Amino acid sequence: MVWHRLRACKLVVLLQPSYNRIYMNFFGGPDNIIKQSGIQDGTMIADFGCGTGAYTLALSKLFRASHIFAIDVQKPLLEHLAAEAHREHLNNIETVWAD
Repeated sequence: MVWHRLRACKLVVLLQPSYNRIYMNFFGGPDNIIKQSGIQDGTMIADFGCGTGAYTLALSKLFRASHIFAIDVQKPLLEHLAAEAHREHLNNIETVWAD
């Protein structure tokens, strides 16, 4: 299982949808928020409650050498994210269904 690998993650993105709207309005979206975070490329990243992956996809594009775990309880959202990542040729995302 993937859970033992999550212990090695240096960053956990944990933003609830209501906060996302506030952050996006104030900071201008996932890219700007992530750039201000101080994350370095090559870091293992876990995005809990990733939904359809706005932050996951932005993280993947900005940090190509990083491995990103996209974790959610809703399998259809993870399937959507996986399809979008495939369409954009992003191969550093691993979806995890937290059922």
